[in-house]
Order: sequence, then C-alpha cells, then structure tokens
Amino acid sequence: MDPRDRSGLNFLRFSVDFVLLKTHQLYRKPHSNERYCYREGFLWFRDVSEQKWIDGNAPLAADANGDEDLGSFDSFLWAGNSYRLSGDFGHVEITSSPPVVEMRAG
Repeated sequence: MDPRDRSGLNFLRFSVDFVLLKTHQLYRKPHSNERYCYREGFLWFRDVSEQKWIDGNAPLAADANGDEDLGSFDSFLWAGNSYRLSGDFGHVEITSSPPVVEMRAG
C-alpha cells in the first residue's frame, strides 16, 4: 500500500527524524557518526476533513534501515486550519485541527 494513499482516514501521520537544537529539552550530544542530534517521532494531523495529494507520484525510496522513506520536508505553510506541506514526496494540502509533534522515547 502506498503510504500517500490516506483516503477514508481522518488522520495523517508522518514518521520524522527531527533535528534538535542545543536549547531543546531532549537534546543530547550527537553520536560520533552523526552531525546533529536526531530524535525519531511523528507529525500528526488529526481530525482531517480534507487532504489532497499533488505530484505525489515520486517513487518511494528506502532509508538505511530498509524502511520506506518519503524524503524531507521543503516547506510547511499554514493559514487557519489549512496546511500545505511539500518535499521529496510531492505536495499535500490538509484541512485539520492543529498538528501535533510526538517524540519517541529514547
């Protein structure tokens, strides 16, 4: 199943490798093989009433662990309860309640 096909669902979840700044409470010194402090987590859009994928036909890639990888975010725009995200995965327009960032423990 293509993870970009979310028709019929009232949520949208992106699995994200967040880069944390030194001022963030979860910051830790990067591992020797890393340049930044990374923390896995999710970007949730709940109560989605509308989502529209545009140019979302780029082939899915795999990350170093072999998991599907939609690439990175290039932009994140919002006005009221409308959000537009674009990146390697194409563009998606979402109407929902405000997004929530959830960090994995670790």
